[in-house]
Amino acid sequence: MIVRIKQLVESKTFQYLVLILIVISSIAVAIEVDPAVDELTPQLVRIRTLITALFVIEIGLKLLAHWPRPWRFFYDPWHIFDFVVVVLCVIPGMVATAPVLRLGRMLRALRMITILPELRLIVSALMNSLPRVSYVGLLLFLHFFVYSVLGVTLFGKNDPGHFGSLLRAALTLFSVITLEGWVELMYTQMLGSAEHASNLPMTGALSHAEPLWAPLFFVSFILLGTMIIMNLFVGVIVNGIQEASDENKLTLADRERANQTAPNSSTERLASLEEKLSGILDEVKELRQSVNK
Repeated sequence: MIVRIKQLVESKTFQYLVLILIVISSIAVAIEVDPAVDELTPQLVRIRTLITALFVIEIGLKLLAHWPRPWRFFYDPWHIFDFVVVVLCVIPGMVATAPVLRLGRMLRALRMITILPELRLIVSALMNSLPRVSYVGLLLFLHFFVYSVLGVTLFGKNDPGHFGSLLRAALTLFSVITLEGWVELMYTQMLGSAEHASNLPMTGALSHAEPLWAPLFFVSFILLGTMIIMNLFVGVIVNGIQEASDENKLTLADRERANQTAPNSSTERLASLEEKLSGILDEVKELRQSVNK
């Protein structure tokens, strides 16, 4: 019985059915939060209850598949995530509008990650890449810090709305690194706030043009930040995905190799036991003959 349940929960059909259930659940949540829906209809309530019950049955079957050691189900972090999401949806005493219950139903959509191996591979690669991404993030922080100090020093008096303080300069540069409106901002510093004012108010501004330093500042910031450092993030993540993919292929190859060698090793072991048993029977026969004599 347990073997059949394990085969069921590990089958592709079962996983696809769960995936379809997650999609239906996501659609139901989208209908619930739609402002046009003033109150839940009885049909929607029944659908929501049925979906929750089916998710509980799914988790129950997966726990049974690990019987008599059901705690092994929690060895996989993805299984813990599934369990927590289902528990959030069935906490007794919760009403339909409770934030925790709505959060649980919303998190059901994220369970697609646990069903689709490709998504699991990408998320695992992102998690494994976090240490290297943090170093790139530190480099980006230093980049922002240096240019924020330069921005306050060069343009603080001319454009206090954007570079009046270190925090304002950092927020301005965050907008610049997205390539949004940086040309207008550069011209304001090149020509002076009196000649070319940007969108933000210039209260307390003392017009001071920087025709040389302004273009060097903005062009170098964009080249280093957008073209190099931001691409480092992409490179680290892509490398992490490639490593995770290679590791996954090796794992699958090891499993196939184990599956292929297992029957052979069992056959060899059986042949060895038969040979030993035949030798024992021959010794017993010889002993009987000697006793009869």
